[in-house]
Amino acid sequence: MQKDAQITVFLSLVFICIVSLLLVLAESARMAGMRYSVQMAAGSSLDSVMSQYHRELWDEYRILLLDMSETQIETEIKKYLSTYALEDADIVIENAVQAVDNGAFCMEKEIADYMKYGVWVMDFDETEIEHIWDRMAGADSLAHAAKRFEACTKEALKLEKMVKKLSDALEKQNTFGDDIWDGISLHREDMVKKAGRAYQNENQNIKKYIRTYEQTAKKMREKLETARRENQQEKELEKERLREGELGEGKIGARKIGEEIQTIIAEEEARYDSYIALDGERYQKVLQAGEVSEKNAQVIQEVMELAEAAEEDSGEDDKENGESEESGDGDTWTTWHDVSTAMRAYEAVPILLQKTQGDEKKAEILEKLKEWMEGDILTLLLGKNAKISQGKIGDSNLPSKKQTERKKAVYGAATAVTETVTALQVNAYIREYFQNFRNTGSEKEIQYEQEYLLAGKSTDRENLKSAVQQILAVRTGLNLMYLYTDIERREEASALATMILGSAGLAPLAPVLSFFILSVWASAEAMTDTKSLLEGEQVPIWKTKAEWKLGLDGLLKMGEQKVIEIKKESSGQAEHLKKGGTDYGGYVRLLLLLKTMKEKMYRMLDIMQMNIGRRQQGFEIGDCYYSVGITIRTDKKHFFHAGKWAERTFTVQAAVEKAY
Repeated sequence: MQKDAQITVFLSLVFICIVSLLLVLAESARMAGMRYSVQMAAGSSLDSVMSQYHRELWDEYRILLLDMSETQIETEIKKYLSTYALEDADIVIENAVQAVDNGAFCMEKEIADYMKYGVWVMDFDETEIEHIWDRMAGADSLAHAAKRFEACTKEALKLEKMVKKLSDALEKQNTFGDDIWDGISLHREDMVKKAGRAYQNENQNIKKYIRTYEQTAKKMREKLETARRENQQEKELEKERLREGELGEGKIGARKIGEEIQTIIAEEEARYDSYIALDGERYQKVLQAGEVSEKNAQVIQEVMELAEAAEEDSGEDDKENGESEESGDGDTWTTWHDVSTAMRAYEAVPILLQKTQGDEKKAEILEKLKEWMEGDILTLLLGKNAKISQGKIGDSNLPSKKQTERKKAVYGAATAVTETVTALQVNAYIREYFQNFRNTGSEKEIQYEQEYLLAGKSTDRENLKSAVQQILAVRTGLNLMYLYTDIERREEASALATMILGSAGLAPLAPVLSFFILSVWASAEAMTDTKSLLEGEQVPIWKTKAEWKLGLDGLLKMGEQKVIEIKKESSGQAEHLKKGGTDYGGYVRLLLLLKTMKEKMYRMLDIMQMNIGRRQQGFEIGDCYYSVGITIRTDKKHFFHAGKWAERTFTVQAAVEKAY
C-alpha cells in the first residue's frame, strides 16, 4: 500500500532551517568571540608596552612617559600579540600624543593627577591667591606709573636747576651793569670794557640757558604726555579685565584696588598739570628777561665803543702846550658825557624768576641713588665677589625651542580641576622637584631651575638676574602702595621735598617732588627686601609700620655711601617675620603663578631633558609618548562555509587607546 511522505518532507525542511539557524548563531558567536579576543589582545599588548615607561623620569620627577619610537612601539606590540596567535595582524598607530603636543598639556595633567593625591606644602592658600594677584597687579600698575612720573620729575628738577642758573646769570648782569656805571663816572675805559665784556659773556650764557630751558620744558611735557597716554592705555586694559560678565564675586576687591591706583595716578597727573601751568607763566618771564638782556648787550657794545673813543679824545686834550685844540675840518670829539647818555638806554633786568634756595644736595643724592640702583643688580645685591653659578644651556633640541602646536585628542583628559587649583598644585610640584638660588644641590647643567622656569634665559646668571629684577619690581610696587597708606611717611616725604626746594620754590613742584621721593624710597626699601631674600631671610608680602626697614635718613645715607645695609632683626621680630613672611623661593613661585601654564610646562620639559640627558645620551623628552592609540586588523576564516557564494574569511578590527 502506498504511503504519504508529506510529514517527513515537512520535518526535514524544518530541521534544515533549525540547523541553519543554529549554525548561523554559532558562527556569529564565534565571530563575536574572536573580536573580543582580538580586542583583549590589543588592550593587553598596549598595556604591556605602556608599562615600559621611562623609569628615571618617574623616579626623579614622578612623570610617566614612554620613551619609544613608533617603530619600536609597533615591534613591541607584535611581540605581545604573538602570544595570542596574532603575529600576522596589521597594526596602525593612531593619535599618538607626545609630551610636546597640545602645548605640553599632558605635563599639566600628570602633575595635577599626581599632586592631588599627596599632602604638599602650599606657598599660598587658594582663598588668598586671588587677592594676592589683584594686589600685585595694582602694585605693578602703580610701579609702572611711578617710573613714568620719575622721568618727568627728573626733567622738572633739571628745569629748576636751569632757572637757578638763569637767575644767577641775570643777577651777575645787573652787577656788571652797575660796574659799567661806576667806570663811566670815574672816566675809566678799562673798567667799562672789563664789565662790558663780562656782561656780553654772561649774555651768551643766558641764551644757552634759555635754549636748554626750552628743550627741557618741551621734553618734560612730551614725557608727561607719554606717561598720560600709557596710563590711560593701562587703565583701559584694567577695565577690560574687570568688565562685567567676566567677574566673579572675588573680583570686587580687584575693582576696588584698581580704582584706588587710578585715583593715585590721576592725582599725580593733576599735580604735574599745575606745575606746568605755573611754569608756562614763568616761561614768559624767562623770554622777557632774555629780550632785555639782548637789548642791553647791544647798548653796552655801543657804550664800550664810545668809552674807547672818549678815552682817545681825552688823550688828545693832553697834547703839549701850544698845540691847537680846535677840531678843525668839522671833526667832533666824544666825551664821557656822550658815553653816559648812551648808557641811559640800559635797563636793569628785573629778577622776576624765583630762585630756589633749598638743599639741592639732597635732591642730587636721591637722583644719583636712583641711577645707582639701576646698575648691575646682582653686583649691587650680592657683591662683586659673589659665587654665582656659571651654568649654561647648550642643547638646541630643547622642547621649548621646537614647540609644536599639534592638536591631538588626549585620552582621559582632565576637565574637573579648576585653573587656580591647578596653578597652586603645579607650584607645589615646582617647589618639590626643582631647585633655586637658595637651595642648589646636585650638579646639574643649570643650577637655578626655578629661575629658568620664570625667565627662560640661556645661563644661570641671566635667569637669576631676571628673577631678582622681577622680585625687585614687585616689591617696589607693593612698597609704594604701602607708603601711600602711611600718612606719617608721606608727610616725611613732603617735608623733605619742601626742604630741597626751599620756600622760594614753585608750590606745585613740592608734591611732584614728594612723589619722586616716595618712589625712590619704595625702590630703596625693595633693594633691602631683595637683598634680605637673597641672604635667606623672609619678607612679608604686605608690610606694616613695624616691618618697614628704611627711614629717610637711611635712604639719604644709602645714596651717599652706595651701600645696602640690612638691619638685623631681634629674635622675636625674626620669628614674627618667619611666621608671616615669604622667602626667596616663595617670591619666585609667586611670580611663576603669573606665567602661562604653557611656558612653565615647556621649560619643565627642558630641565627634565637636560638632567636625564646627562646620564642617557641622546634622550629627547619631546619624542616621548603620553598616550598611544592603535588599531589592529586581522583576517579570520569562517568555520561554517557553504560554498563559493560566501566569503571564506572575515576581517576582525580592534581599536585601543591608553594614556598615563
